[in-house]
Amino acid sequence: MTYKSRLDVSTSWTSHSTLTSLQSWINANATGDETTGTKYWIKCLPIYKQGYDDEAMNILTYNVQ
Repeated sequence: MTYKSRLDVSTSWTSHSTLTSLQSWINANATGDETTGTKYWIKCLPIYKQGYDDEAMNILTYNVQ
Protein backbone atom coordinates (compact mmCIF):
# COMPACT_ATOMS: atom_id res chain seq x y z
CA MET A 1 0.00 0.00 0.00
CA THR A 2 1.22 3.47 -0.85
CA TYR A 3 -0.45 6.80 -0.18
CA LYS A 4 -0.91 10.25 -1.69
CA SER A 5 -2.07 13.33 0.17
CA ARG A 6 -2.91 16.93 -0.54
CA LEU A 7 -4.37 19.89 1.28
CA ASP A 8 -7.94 20.71 0.27
CA VAL A 9 -6.79 24.07 -1.12
CA SER A 10 -4.08 22.48 -3.30
CA THR A 11 -4.15 20.57 -6.58
CA SER A 12 -0.74 18.92 -6.06
CA TRP A 13 -0.47 15.44 -4.57
CA THR A 14 2.44 14.32 -2.36
CA SER A 15 3.44 10.63 -2.52
CA HIS A 16 4.18 8.57 0.60
CA SER A 17 5.62 5.06 0.50
CA THR A 18 4.84 4.30 4.17
CA LEU A 19 2.35 5.23 6.88
CA THR A 20 5.22 6.84 8.79
CA SER A 21 5.87 9.18 5.87
CA LEU A 22 2.16 10.00 5.62
CA GLN A 23 1.96 10.71 9.37
CA SER A 24 4.98 13.03 9.13
CA TRP A 25 3.27 14.96 6.32
CA ILE A 26 0.07 15.25 8.40
CA ASN A 27 2.01 16.46 11.44
CA ALA A 28 3.80 19.09 9.33
CA ASN A 29 0.79 20.34 7.35
CA ALA A 30 -2.42 19.93 9.36
CA THR A 31 -3.50 22.38 12.07
CA GLY A 32 -6.63 23.32 13.99
CA ASP A 33 -9.49 21.24 15.36
CA GLU A 34 -12.54 19.37 14.05
CA THR A 35 -14.42 22.61 13.37
CA THR A 36 -11.72 24.89 11.98
CA GLY A 37 -8.95 22.42 11.18
CA THR A 38 -7.05 21.88 7.98
CA LYS A 39 -8.93 19.73 5.47
CA TYR A 40 -6.83 17.29 3.47
CA TRP A 41 -7.25 14.36 1.13
CA ILE A 42 -5.62 10.94 1.33
CA LYS A 43 -5.53 8.41 -1.49
CA CYS A 44 -4.81 4.81 -0.53
CA LEU A 45 -3.16 3.05 -3.44
CA PRO A 46 -3.06 -0.73 -3.05
CA ILE A 47 -0.47 -2.74 -4.89
CA TYR A 48 -2.18 -5.24 -7.19
CA LYS A 49 -0.99 -7.91 -9.53
CA GLN A 50 0.38 -6.58 -12.81
CA GLY A 51 -2.35 -5.15 -15.02
CA TYR A 52 -4.72 -4.22 -12.17
CA ASP A 53 -5.10 -0.89 -10.40
CA ASP A 54 -7.56 1.02 -8.24
CA GLU A 55 -7.63 3.65 -5.50
CA ALA A 56 -9.77 4.91 -2.62
CA MET A 57 -10.02 8.50 -1.41
CA ASN A 58 -11.47 10.13 1.74
CA ILE A 59 -11.57 13.68 3.03
CA LEU A 60 -10.38 13.98 6.62
CA THR A 61 -9.84 16.70 9.18
CA TYR A 62 -7.13 16.73 11.80
CA ASN A 63 -7.71 17.39 15.49
CA VAL A 64 -4.65 18.88 17.21
CA GLN A 65 -4.70 18.20 20.95
